[in-house]
Amino acid sequence: MSRPSALEYAIAGTWFAVWVLGVVWASRTVPLADPGQMTHADVRLGLTLAIGSPLLLVACGWFLGRAGRWVFVGALTLYVWGLLMVGYVAAMLMMPVTPGMADDDTAAGAGVALLAVPALLVVAVLVGLGAGAGALVRAWRLRRSVSPTAG
Repeated sequence: MSRPSALEYAIAGTWFAVWVLGVVWASRTVPLADPGQMTHADVRLGLTLAIGSPLLLVACGWFLGRAGRWVFVGALTLYVWGLLMVGYVAAMLMMPVTPGMADDDTAAGAGVALLAVPALLVVAVLVGLGAGAGALVRAWRLRRSVSPTAG
C-alpha cells in the first residue's frame, strides 16, 4: 500500500473539521429542552451540515476514485463512519438526564448498536457513488488518451 498523498490528508482533515463543527453544533443545540430556543445561526449550521456532508462524501469519493486510490476509498468510509458513531455518542452524553429514565450512556450504547450497520451502509453507498463516478471518468480519460486520433 502506498503512503497517503496530499489529497488523502486534505480529505481526512476536511472530514475532521466537519466533525468538529458537528460536535460544536450539537453541544449548542442538543442540550436545549425546547427546539424553539435555537437561533437562526444554529438552524443554518445544522442544515449546512445535513445537506453538505452527503455531498462532500460523494465529492471525496469521486476524487479518490478518479485517482484510483481504492484502499483510501475504504479507509474514508470507515473513518467517516467512526466519526459519526463518536459524534452520536457525544450527542447522547450531552443530553440532559431525565429523572426516572435510563442513563444517557445506556441509551448511547443501544443507539450505536442499532445505528452502526445502517450508518455504515449509507456512508459506503455515498462514498461508492462518488468513487464509481470518479473511476468512470478516469477510465474514459485513459481510453481517450490511448485511442488513435483522426487527422
